Amino acid sequence: MKQEIPEISQEAMSLLVRYDFPGNVRELQNVLERASLLCCWGESSGSSPRIDAEHLPRELVGSDEEASDQSLLKSHERAMIVDALRRSGWNQTQAAKALGITRDSIRYRIKKHRIEPPG
Repeated sequence: MKQEIPEISQEAMSLLVRYDFPGNVRELQNVLERASLLCCWGESSGSSPRIDAEHLPRELVGSDEEASDQSLLKSHERAMIVDALRRSGWNQTQAAKALGITRDSIRYRIKKHRIEPPG
């Protein structure tokens, strides 16, 4: 768009680094493009454009309490999946049935949580 590339504030950079980006590099690119469009370009003040935390999506900015809750939720979900897999002899179909989810869903979560069978 032939716009000046904005700086990224320390706070915004910290939030970007801390976020997991489940959509990988494309999601990061989309977040930065959106933030670039939203940030104050400083046309009237003559200052350089800068991306601040307020220009980032809510899921990145969430409070420390929300981040802690999300981390707790992830670890609980992981523990439930590992427990179900152990009880089923690492049979994904049986573990999924025990959890009341589909086999595709448990496969996605196994990959998401990087769960590997023992040995």
